[in-house]
Amino acid sequence: MLYLKYPKFEYKDLWENIINEFKKNEEKIIPYSLYLKTDNYSDYLKMTDDFHSGNNIPDRLVSSTTYFLYNEKEDKILGAVNIRHKLNDSLLMHGGHIGYGVAPSERRKGYATKMLSLALEKCRELGIEKALVTCDKGNIGSAKTIIKNHGVLENELTEENGNIVQRYWIDIPDCIIKPIAVSDLPTCLDVIHYSFATVAAEFGLTEKSCPTNGAFMPLSRLQNDFQKGDIMLGIYKGDKLVGFMQLAKKAEDTYELEKISVLPDYRHNGYGKKFIRFAKTKVLELTGNKITIGIIEENKRLKNWYATNGFVHTGTRNFPHLPFTVGFMEMEV
Repeated sequence: MLYLKYPKFEYKDLWENIINEFKKNEEKIIPYSLYLKTDNYSDYLKMTDDFHSGNNIPDRLVSSTTYFLYNEKEDKILGAVNIRHKLNDSLLMHGGHIGYGVAPSERRKGYATKMLSLALEKCRELGIEKALVTCDKGNIGSAKTIIKNHGVLENELTEENGNIVQRYWIDIPDCIIKPIAVSDLPTCLDVIHYSFATVAAEFGLTEKSCPTNGAFMPLSRLQNDFQKGDIMLGIYKGDKLVGFMQLAKKAEDTYELEKISVLPDYRHNGYGKKFIRFAKTKVLELTGNKITIGIIEENKRLKNWYATNGFVHTGTRNFPHLPFTVGFMEMEV
């Protein structure tokens, strides 16, 4: 697994390894914040902390946070990223919010793309809604990395020495969708319960009349679905889980969308649509071509919502254990 790690003393040997690799290759150490022109790691940590807090830094610079890209499996620092907390006039033209670099031996492996993606999550935590990332026009690899992270080219600036700088902006969404870990299941169950409770109340469902409804679902059911390999995804606003969805493989090319939930206080923010778009992308990655879903047929509002998001009604069915008609919908992807 890859992580962004704030510099600490425990990474001293790994830091020295990557610095020595840059020097051995006679390359400029990028980002600058990876080295800070010192071979003393204790001094490096002190300066890094100062930049993070905004203390004891030159007036021409801004506060910033540096992270190592750490490979847990190999116990190795693969690169580093520097996130500026705000822009000054200079950074607005060249430098932007984020600077990053990968060790010479670890390039062309997708690490820069992953590191920038993780850095954007840190930007979100800082309250940055739109990040500026720049690169030299001749640096095709860096441009591709930025574009893969949804960078949009605003313009190109020519410096006094003739070098052309490309300026990309990346919109940072207020939420992220990521896989659920087994330790998250109890929190997921709370989200499902709260989300389905409003529907249960609307249609008069009780634990006695409809024990399989999400409002009354036991943790064991969610755990069993996880163990059998169903794909579970959560939508997070900051560190808070506000939505949940599950994809279960039903046939070679078909996946069923289950338990899609958004906490009542977070509805009407487009999170459901984000789930649908993400599900489409995920199913395509899995070489599937169809998503199905079952709903309460009498829930006209929900049926219309799915229809506006690309689902087509395919039929209904009554089950003896359910006090409502089940409507079936599907979407080709």
